[in-house]
Amino acid sequence: MAATQDGGLMGGTNLGRSGQNARLRLASVMVLAGLLMAVVLVQGEQPRWARAGIFLPFFMAVFTALQGLLRTCPGHVMHGTMEDDNGHIERVVRPEQIEKARRLSRIIWVGSCLVALLSTLAIVAIP
Repeated sequence: MAATQDGGLMGGTNLGRSGQNARLRLASVMVLAGLLMAVVLVQGEQPRWARAGIFLPFFMAVFTALQGLLRTCPGHVMHGTMEDDNGHIERVVRPEQIEKARRLSRIIWVGSCLVALLSTLAIVAIP
């Protein structure tokens, strides 16, 4: 994908490098937490309904990873703000950038729910 004038992929990004890095670090931690939780639940022969609890760490892992990879925070989208590379928050004034950020935000929400759901179903299905 080509970078746009505003420096982001697909345009409409609203995270600087510090926000991007923080989300990618949190995603890594949440993946490890989800996998550790899954191993403990499966090895401990916990009931399948109890294994559904891994949805939350898997969702958080995908949610924060997609935010970091797409450099778009749904929270900033809701408030009409963006974060620069130094972590300073400012208002977004260009309507086309706001619309592109909304589109990326929807991708993040839907993608996170789908991937977390599929991951959770895979763990629940283990006998």
